[in-house]
Amino acid sequence: SSDVCSSDLGRFLRSESAAEAGLQRGLAIPVGSRVDDGHVVTFLAGAGLPLARRIERWIPDEAGTQLIRDFAFSELHGGRSTVAARLPIRAGDESRTSSIVNAWTRGVPVISRQPSAEEGAPAAAAATIGSEALIAIPVVWGGVVSEVVALYL
Repeated sequence: SSDVCSSDLGRFLRSESAAEAGLQRGLAIPVGSRVDDGHVVTFLAGAGLPLARRIERWIPDEAGTQLIRDFAFSELHGGRSTVAARLPIRAGDESRTSSIVNAWTRGVPVISRQPSAEEGAPAAAAATIGSEALIAIPVVWGGVVSEVVALYL
């Protein structure tokens, strides 16, 4: 769900240790496993440093031909954004495709060192917030990519 970004680390397993170390923010991303129990990758940050300049969640449309930005949040630039965005899913020419789409089609994380040169909405978001890098992380569940989490750094 889009409720993975939290300023309340009380839901995390080692929340007391994190708080003692000054870590007050968290982002949890579910990851697939070959066993039945769920796993989560958690990114933690302190009060003075956000996890990323912007965090986005991209999910497929019903036809599976586009990714839709379902969630966008920037602690530094106005909080949650409700501006709709879509990216066409095109396999093949990865040099002309968004890092977010590449993470979706390849099923592996993709790093862009020039996010303002990305296709469509990611370029606009990166330019607006002064992002210097973008990490697109596919969420794989049951052997299938179910969404992509984008971190603008």
